[in-house]
Amino acid sequence: MEQPAMDFEKQQRMLQRGIANLQQQARIAFASGLIQDYANFESSSREFKAFIRDNITAPEIVAYAAQILVIQHEESEPSVWKTLFMPVTSLFSGQSVLADIETIQDAKTVHGQYANLEILVALMEE
Repeated sequence: MEQPAMDFEKQQRMLQRGIANLQQQARIAFASGLIQDYANFESSSREFKAFIRDNITAPEIVAYAAQILVIQHEESEPSVWKTLFMPVTSLFSGQSVLADIETIQDAKTVHGQYANLEILVALMEE
């Protein structure tokens, strides 16, 4: 049985909440530089885009969300100095794996795309 469509205000609130969550995850990834934080950001972004596709009735929002970049997350090779000065435990825990520059650039692009989506949502009319 098909669920009834969400009303306009609820769609707007859900979009605003999801965008705020993603913006916070992006800030965490930018601050830490860890590949796992970028992977979490991409996973949440993918889930949010699916939510938009399946639940939002505004075609301009759905179309814009479909164009949001997919973050390709790769590990960067630590420099010799970073390797020498990392605590031994972090080398084996996997917690110190840093994202490469392309991942960081992709995430900054996606962060900007969500800022633009936030503006589109604020301008949404019934």
